[in-house]
Amino acid sequence: MPFPNFSISADTLNGSVDGEVLHEEIVAAGPYGGTFEGVSYIGDDLTINFDSPTPADGATVTGVVSAHAGVDALAAAKEAKFDEIDRRTDELINLGFTFGGDTFSLKQDTLPTLNGLWNARAAITYPVKYNTSDNSSFVLLNNSTDVESFYFSAVGTFRSREDSGTILKDAVRAATTVAQVDAIVDPR
Repeated sequence: MPFPNFSISADTLNGSVDGEVLHEEIVAAGPYGGTFEGVSYIGDDLTINFDSPTPADGATVTGVVSAHAGVDALAAAKEAKFDEIDRRTDELINLGFTFGGDTFSLKQDTLPTLNGLWNARAAITYPVKYNTSDNSSFVLLNNSTDVESFYFSAVGTFRSREDSGTILKDAVRAATTVAQVDAIVDPR
């Protein structure tokens, strides 16, 4: 899964990094599958910006950053892989969940509504209409049992997608070389 940016924290870099020098070194290390757009700082984090980079681009950048800053290459590779896994996990969660043949949102802004529905299930007036992700339809929840089924479907999907990322992160944590980290592919 391509990643939009490669970010590394100042803690990992063990101090400050000259962004202009790093930019030149990254350019020199190319060519890249994606388009290298530059280096920027956001707070204490250094971000290396790419448009549609490949996993190989990430490995190259990891090597450049490690050599430039005296960083532990393995720690930098793991941090980059964790970021990649987190982005894919978020993409999967944002696909939503299916209930009764329709798709419903699991995006951050809808979670309070789902939790509110769950918490109020014994006190609300039924039936309750809950809109699909694309607002083309709705599910009719006729009682607290329907709400429980709906809620458990949402939570089950969310947990499954989070847990699938954790399994990959366990493999990253167990890796003892940069090559092992680079070999971990997110099949989701």
